[in-house]
Amino acid sequence: MGDYTFKPWKIAIGGLYKKLEFRLIGEIINKPVVFDDTVYFLSFDDEEVARQTFELLNSPAAISFYSAIVFWDEKRPIKSSVLNCLNLAMLADGEFVTADAPR
Repeated sequence: MGDYTFKPWKIAIGGLYKKLEFRLIGEIINKPVVFDDTVYFLSFDDEEVARQTFELLNSPAAISFYSAIVFWDEKRPIKSSVLNCLNLAMLADGEFVTADAPR
């Protein structure tokens, strides 16, 4: 566990889920939420940055991208190697293109 574990804002997704469903999680009773090893997450100190990133991850471009590379028949279809393929900075700058959204 590192400092990231105890940050107040997180965007989480379950690795065992058969659905792309990111969740924005804040503190509960002024304490950070901690996940087990089946959950992948990004952590944030700033709520606004967390909300902006959450919107990016739930954008049609991001969902389309992930849907194209997730193998849903696997026991753990959502894994770090898949999640790390998306360049959030490029997506935020509008430089990210999917097959569904030609430029």
